Amino acid sequence: MSSATASPGAGLPLRQTEHPRAMLPGRLLARLLSRGVYSLRVHGRQHVPATGPVILAINHRNILDGPVVFGACPRRARFLVKAEMFNGPLGSALRQAGQIPIRRGTPDRAALMTCLNWLRRGEVLGVFPEGTRGVGDFGNTRDGLTWLALRGRAPVVPVVCFGIAESMRGRRTPKLRSKVDVVFGAPFDVSADGDRASRRVLALAGEQVRARLVEHYTAAAQVVGSSSA
Repeated sequence: MSSATASPGAGLPLRQTEHPRAMLPGRLLARLLSRGVYSLRVHGRQHVPATGPVILAINHRNILDGPVVFGACPRRARFLVKAEMFNGPLGSALRQAGQIPIRRGTPDRAALMTCLNWLRRGEVLGVFPEGTRGVGDFGNTRDGLTWLALRGRAPVVPVVCFGIAESMRGRRTPKLRSKVDVVFGAPFDVSADGDRASRRVLALAGEQVRARLVEHYTAAAQVVGSSSA
């Protein structure tokens, strides 16, 4: 990966966000808002390991996916959030909640190294492997997740959100009491044969990760469908 100019707030020394003052209040607020706005069901929360580094690999269809998972996760987590969000009062709140800005569309090495440092400290990291909002079925994923899992020796927990995007269809705010499901999957380890610095090896490992995420998406859709019947 090539080096990149640090995005606003990306790659900050860890001491500046060591004890984010707003992480616990932020999680509580996210839970209250999620359950106040949505008819929320959370499946598989027990799959998130109780200790040690973990990467949450979350599908991405709507801007509210992150806040909902932030509140639903049983452990405190730091999320990669697009750098454009780190402006004004919102940016200050995100920093105080321990979130990590990243520049999209280019390798942001400073942000990735910040994430790696937190994983090595046993933290939970939330990542949207598709890079941006889209179909949300993990059909297209980027290699940043795989790189972090390999370097940080962190298991990956796939997470799928259903219903959030639908609640916003044709609207500026969510439709109240819309049914939303968040499905956590079983953790899996990422392995690579050969030189982990090789782009070819990283790409092969990334394809295995993508297949596991797609598998969880398919299984999660069945879980949600059966529980709604």
